[in-house]
Amino acid sequence: MAIARSASRFDADQSLLISAPYVSQPAPKSQIWEMLRVFAAFLTIVLARGQTDRARFWGILGVGALMLVLGLYHPVFATLQRFAVRRHDKGIARKYGQEFRRIARDAGQFVNPDPSYSDTLAAALNNVSQRLSSQPQSSLFVALSRIPPMQMFMDRWFCFNARIQRDPFTTEQFHAAVDELIGTVRTYNSYCANPIFHTFANEYREILTDAEKSHFNSFQQSYCVYLERLADFVNRLNDDFRGLPELSGKIALPKPL
Repeated sequence: MAIARSASRFDADQSLLISAPYVSQPAPKSQIWEMLRVFAAFLTIVLARGQTDRARFWGILGVGALMLVLGLYHPVFATLQRFAVRRHDKGIARKYGQEFRRIARDAGQFVNPDPSYSDTLAAALNNVSQRLSSQPQSSLFVALSRIPPMQMFMDRWFCFNARIQRDPFTTEQFHAAVDELIGTVRTYNSYCANPIFHTFANEYREILTDAEKSHFNSFQQSYCVYLERLADFVNRLNDDFRGLPELSGKIALPKPL
């Protein structure tokens, strides 16, 4: 059964779904060669000072100055370029910060385990479970008991959301936080939302009442709108960032019943 298989894999795969922070790449080895060229240029200039012939002095000095310019050009240009990229990406993180916090906050409505909120997946599952409570041997009732606890996803989202709503970001922290949100939503989608809709559509469609199907499909529509909103946000970030790794916002959309 799809729901049971997804639940059994959750604990084993949980460690693989935690987003890793961005780690900057080490400096290229070519910097050593750049340093040698600068050293050679300074050495040439020192040698020029010992020349008594003015023509030879200016010739050696000119060669040394040219070597110095060539040696410093690349590292200076690269440093200025890195500074410009970091400044640009810092502005992008600041520009999208509030929108990201809203998107992260809105994810809570989909992982909410409280069945008293009628528009949640937990409420839809609870309605079916209550109707079948008098039939504990029903295959659908057994399947419902094997769904991972919704509170598990709520706890992960709650800790994450409390942190990002409160703390300021550096550019790298902002990038890592977006990646972490994607991982949190993808975990919920892979181990809860998608297996439920896939299994119900293929195995239990006829057992569900029309009202229950409507409830599940209403949740599916709002949830898919959110996933598309998150994907659009990630795509805009990827287009605007210049110095950070590309984020993957692709998440499979659950199909209606």
